[in-house]
Amino acid sequence: MHEDEEHFLIQVSEAIDLGDAEALGEAVDDFSAFCFKQTPPAAEAPPCADDFVAELVRLMTTPAFLNAEDSSKLTVLLENDWGRLGPRQRLGVCRALERVYEQFTDEASQLVVAELLGEYLADAAGLAALDRLSVARGEAARVYVVQGYKCLVLYATDPATREAARARLDAMTRDASPVVQAEASAAIADVAK
Repeated sequence: MHEDEEHFLIQVSEAIDLGDAEALGEAVDDFSAFCFKQTPPAAEAPPCADDFVAELVRLMTTPAFLNAEDSSKLTVLLENDWGRLGPRQRLGVCRALERVYEQFTDEASQLVVAELLGEYLADAAGLAALDRLSVARGEAARVYVVQGYKCLVLYATDPATREAARARLDAMTRDASPVVQAEASAAIADVAK
């Protein structure tokens, strides 16, 4: 683990323990390379160490973090620095966050997870994860799954994955919730443009 990663994890752990959303946001802002999907030069932002990613995932799946009202201040780091994660790390992070998806108090973290699966992972594994999440109990959780499917339609490079995501959006127009139905219809209209 790099020294800056270790320092970041200490800051994040303290912020989570204290429930200090401001400190959590500041730690992320100070640490993030904001490279998004692009892999930055190692001199600018080195790849994340495996033990760092493992500890970050551990922190993000603790009850204290899941119950935090502003957990998205940290989950957004995964979008900001996606390019610093290796393929195995990306899949591991997404699998771990899928397992706790419905436990987030901060619904914005659910949106981040859906975007990670649909826009950033953007493959058959992301589609399968979104399929599992599409039966979530919460209405907002399913609305964000719609966004994940929409991202897959827009960003997946595999035509079969894009078509499958389109079909899932169509199925979501028949969800029990009128809000989910409306979001799915809007998403279908958006991707048809």
